[in-house]
Amino acid sequence: MRRFYKLALASVLLLATMIGSGSRLAAQQPFVLSKHSDFSTDDRAFSRADTLYILVTRPDIDYTNLKEMDFELKPRSGGNKIRGQFANNMDGTYTAWVDLSTTDASEVYWTLRIEIQDHSENKLDVRVPVTITQDGSAPAPDQQKKRVNVHGIISAVQGDSIQVKGMWIMVTDSTVIQRGNMSKSFSDLHAGLLVEVHAWTAADGSIIADRIQINEKMGGNDNEVEVKGFISSIGNDSLVVEGITFWVDSTTQVVGREEESKDFADLQVGDFVQVKAMLRDDGLLWATRIKMEDGEGFESEYEIEGPIEALSDTSITVAGVTFLVDDQTMVMNHDKGAIGFSALQVGDLVEVKGTFRDDGNLWAVKIKLEESEEAEIEVKGAIESVGEGSIVVAGMTFAIDSTTVIFGEHHTPADASMLQPGVFVEVKAFRQADGSLLAVRIKIEDEFKSKIEVKGAIQDLTASTITVFNTTFDVDSTTLILDHQKNPLTLADLQVGMIVEVKGVVRDGANPLAERIKVEEHEANEVEVNAAIDSLDTDAGMVYAGGQAFLVDDHTIIEDAQKQPLSFGDLSVGQMVEIKARRQPDGSLLALRIKVEDNQNPAVKLEVKGDIAAINGDTLVVEQTVFLTDANTMFLDRNNNAITLADFSVGEFVEVQAETQVDGIWLAKKVKKEDPVSMQG
Repeated sequence: MRRFYKLALASVLLLATMIGSGSRLAAQQPFVLSKHSDFSTDDRAFSRADTLYILVTRPDIDYTNLKEMDFELKPRSGGNKIRGQFANNMDGTYTAWVDLSTTDASEVYWTLRIEIQDHSENKLDVRVPVTITQDGSAPAPDQQKKRVNVHGIISAVQGDSIQVKGMWIMVTDSTVIQRGNMSKSFSDLHAGLLVEVHAWTAADGSIIADRIQINEKMGGNDNEVEVKGFISSIGNDSLVVEGITFWVDSTTQVVGREEESKDFADLQVGDFVQVKAMLRDDGLLWATRIKMEDGEGFESEYEIEGPIEALSDTSITVAGVTFLVDDQTMVMNHDKGAIGFSALQVGDLVEVKGTFRDDGNLWAVKIKLEESEEAEIEVKGAIESVGEGSIVVAGMTFAIDSTTVIFGEHHTPADASMLQPGVFVEVKAFRQADGSLLAVRIKIEDEFKSKIEVKGAIQDLTASTITVFNTTFDVDSTTLILDHQKNPLTLADLQVGMIVEVKGVVRDGANPLAERIKVEEHEANEVEVNAAIDSLDTDAGMVYAGGQAFLVDDHTIIEDAQKQPLSFGDLSVGQMVEIKARRQPDGSLLALRIKVEDNQNPAVKLEVKGDIAAINGDTLVVEQTVFLTDANTMFLDRNNNAITLADFSVGEFVEVQAETQVDGIWLAKKVKKEDPVSMQG
């Protein structure tokens, strides 16, 4: 089977505000974080007076058919997050900004997650560490000098330190210790716990922990652990995952992705697995269950496939992206057999999965050599330059000779004279023995990327434009506007907040022209409650929790915290549950899912999405529920900018997160303006 190296779907045409040094930075990597709107610097340390500007350059992602283009900035300790969407610049670049004055002043270490994906599954999903301080100064040099991340069993606790994998790691008052989302203390650490430690090396060589994540307990037993990761080695009766050795015997259950029974012999180096194990008295971990998985839940934050462009003793470059390698990097041939890094050569076709470390470097977790008998390459994009017997597309030079077939959009004959800068083409080529690329077929695509389709809430309307999903379309007399039943409408019938599907045509030097706008049906009445069950009515199929009544029918999913199915009969009064429901036309709430929580904490929480029915002083009513607000209530607009209660009005769609007080009143912790949730019409 041949594999294709698919590159730029369009040429990289950066915005006018990003020329000069900002453009050069963007050309070197897929994203730039900067304190400056012209992206003249690439920063990782910011002050709270700064604005964080984000520029993403990914021409291989189809900007006319996007699935998501979101970002999330969150503190590593797990506090309040800031979420938003990128602006689509319609040229393979995306921009966003975050006002850092709204961030939590107690948090220094943050992670920025960038997710941009089209419907063909081309995507960028990265996590980038940044620091935010009062004056913008970077962390102390000794903290930056060397980061240490270790995942393993605590073998000993002594004084203010723990020992993991033979390393003594100091725990200080500033060390964040968590189990799941719950804060823990040093006294909760003991020998036998599986932990993930993020630490740094001080000038005197001591290792100091920033954060310790305790592995989730299974079945309430500290001796039971669960690990997900790639298999790095396999023995006759053991395997190594995430650097941890697990032993197996005849009682170990091995299952596939669909829970089908497997043998231990079916496992291979490089497989992504979930291992559940028991820590025995002799200190060994014995696997009770091994499940093969796709690996999507693993923080493989960067994945790319293509020919190797450069190699050094400690790095590999693919498609312009450089990954660091070390002795933990798994290198495999196309049959998943382990090979050495030295076996790789420039020009080899590989798949690289990597992750960003705390020092900001991109590290290769796994490198897999792909089958590429003929090193076949396929590229789409605009011709950047034309030379004697060659063209340049997406930064790659393709030789043209008498064997190269050139044809037009409808397979009409064409010749090399039609290949001019700016013309969109699809090039199929083979890499030659000397590393050069010989084009065997060039297809001229005059109408390439002429269409765009988006779906979302209307963000802005003028007399001649509509903005949806951060994309502004021109509307003229030729634009067809329909309601959800395909009855004709006018632009004046549309309102901000409506869910619409817009199909349009991309135009040079102008906004896309909307050809059709269709209003979609939407459901805004979603309710989510985290609370203890107050009472149950088995005959009526009703669950009462958090002051709300929920109807349970045959379609309601009931499960435990491990997503194992339960029945209505497994529910009991006092259990902490998370209920997701939808309000029906008669006002009742139909439970879509009921999840019984592991942590039976009596704290009662409520999350509601809906229209504001009333505002009175410091209270507001949403979904027939009264919420009290106070000085600690966080009010946010759609872009997560801080606002006040006075900025809200009756009829606006919002999300409210609240907790009950001793007197039973719901106190709003956060109120955020949102777009109604779209449903398929």
